[in-house]
Amino acid sequence: MRKITLCCGLAVLMMAGCQLRYRHEAEPAGTVAKYQSGMGDFVRYDGYASGGAAVVGDLHLAVVTYERASDSAKVVLVAGFPMADASYFEAVNAAVAGSQRVLFEQPILENGEQSYWDAPAALLDLRSNDSLLATEAENWKACDMLSDNPMMQNMLPLDELGLPDVPLPDPEQVVGFAQTVFQIEQARRLSDYAKHLVALELAQSASGIPVERISGWLDRLAGLIDRARLYLRKEENRKQAEGYVRQIQGIKTMMPFFAGILVEQRNAFVSVKVGKAFDEGLRDVAIYYNVWHSEDLAKRLEKKGFSESSRVWLPAWSMNSRAAGLK
Repeated sequence: MRKITLCCGLAVLMMAGCQLRYRHEAEPAGTVAKYQSGMGDFVRYDGYASGGAAVVGDLHLAVVTYERASDSAKVVLVAGFPMADASYFEAVNAAVAGSQRVLFEQPILENGEQSYWDAPAALLDLRSNDSLLATEAENWKACDMLSDNPMMQNMLPLDELGLPDVPLPDPEQVVGFAQTVFQIEQARRLSDYAKHLVALELAQSASGIPVERISGWLDRLAGLIDRARLYLRKEENRKQAEGYVRQIQGIKTMMPFFAGILVEQRNAFVSVKVGKAFDEGLRDVAIYYNVWHSEDLAKRLEKKGFSESSRVWLPAWSMNSRAAGLK
């Protein structure tokens, strides 16, 4: 029975691999990327679907500078994401290194020193934003309605949301598990396929948190881990995989809550803090919040007299570039 199950799993993996191509494989050399932009034009992606096959590209996130002529104030708005390539977070650190203050959102899904994003990030060959951002630097300052107000933290309905009672794994265990999986090329291609799906959803979403779409992607990610589990020989690793699936289901449970109070009210809070920074005499402030906050934050800046002066696109998920040997 075990042999039959393994063979079925391998067949599924092979089918998925056949349905995936990278841009450098599907297009003539030198083809100019055609991007789809979404989330208020703070996300762009050059992958697409072609004849039932997934053509995988690179996902970019925007760093947009806004300036106000009346007082020479400047705000650098960074569209972040909980999981990305290590090089993306390094580029973010460099982009805001010259800012007098960097206001960033405090992780709310955490247990001790770990974030709920650590496991899915490692399993997708990515890093979580908590691990590489320079938040200990002098100019970085936590700015979050939830962390600043303990009463708000108590209002989070974590117990009522049915989050699975699964202890978060040691980060080294997660990395070890991911390395075991990614030794298999088909598992890496499946990982890129999962990232391709969510990149398409982000690029095709007008604004806000696309709850239903991201929930569907998390379901696919859980399925990816289940498939990869078939390759694992040790029972310990198979149990780890099952635990990761339960954690992902917990994140999915939180998504509707994220889409409401945790976006608009937190944006209003950080906007007030930006104003107070300028009242203190600062003239160069940066904001690092996840991309579903970006469009609303930009509108709040525009209402205060700011206008866009420059835009830089940072590669966040370089699936095609990595496969082509460019990263």
